[in-house]
Amino acid sequence: MRKQRVFVLVMLLVVFGLYLSESQATMDFTSDGVIQEGDVYDNVAIWNDATVDMFGGIVSNDLGVNDQSTFNLWDGSVGGIGALDSSTVNLFGGLASFLSTRYDSTANIYGGDLGMLASIGNSLVYLYAYDVVITNTGEVLGTAR
Repeated sequence: MRKQRVFVLVMLLVVFGLYLSESQATMDFTSDGVIQEGDVYDNVAIWNDATVDMFGGIVSNDLGVNDQSTFNLWDGSVGGIGALDSSTVNLFGGLASFLSTRYDSTANIYGGDLGMLASIGNSLVYLYAYDVVITNTGEVLGTAR
């Protein structure tokens, strides 16, 4: 009886550990890649001029787009997107809680659900969507042109 309890307890710990490792993973893309339905990451970083398409799945915290890379959000959910170093973010759908562009980066917004937007320095934001409602919920730190 005791051996059965220990075996069951060990199996539960193994299964729980696999769940945590799968759902809390950090992913670095250094070449082109895809995030799809069923993928769950804590943080994602895109490097080296790579292009990553997201067709589903979840990035619970940060997704960083660096080194002239490109990120395309078609579907899925991202906690926050940060574009740096002349990178490009294209939002076609999905959900992003926050989008920040810095250091000569560009954001093209065609659709989707975006919670907050910040553009700092020489960055550009192009809004191609229609029927858009913009609500200023914070302090304006710059001017739009």
